[in-house]
Amino acid sequence: MDDSGYRGAASRVDREDLQWHFAARPSDIAKLPEGRRKTAVQEREHRQASVRAKVEHPFRVIKRQFGLMKVRFRGLAKNTAHVVTLFALSNLWMARRQLMAMVGQSARKQHEARDRGQEPSKNECRARQSHPALHDHARRANVSTLFRPSLVVEH
Repeated sequence: MDDSGYRGAASRVDREDLQWHFAARPSDIAKLPEGRRKTAVQEREHRQASVRAKVEHPFRVIKRQFGLMKVRFRGLAKNTAHVVTLFALSNLWMARRQLMAMVGQSARKQHEARDRGQEPSKNECRARQSHPALHDHARRANVSTLFRPSLVVEH
């Protein structure tokens, strides 16, 4: 499954055992007569584009947010470790809104309990003990500093 930018690759590679699958050009789809076949082609292209977008998004995050344009180290092991770390960070970067919302909800529940004069639950106390910095930042409504890439990766 490749995008339409690879359409000429089959003519440049001299191998009989390869089968190439390219995205259809929008103009080729528009030329098809209305009917089941056109609808099926449009749905297939939409599914392929959706998968491609999900796969390429972490690479965009690594390149733009964390600045990886070329490898920094010599040796496969060091570069592999670096890239794996960057992919883990890109997962956190892409989930930052959900994570901040969860931290904010936890802090909000604690404040509401304190306002009512109630003690926080044991789970909330454990969470605060295990991650005090997260809860302090959430309490100050300054959670976004936790996910600033410059704090995680040195440039």
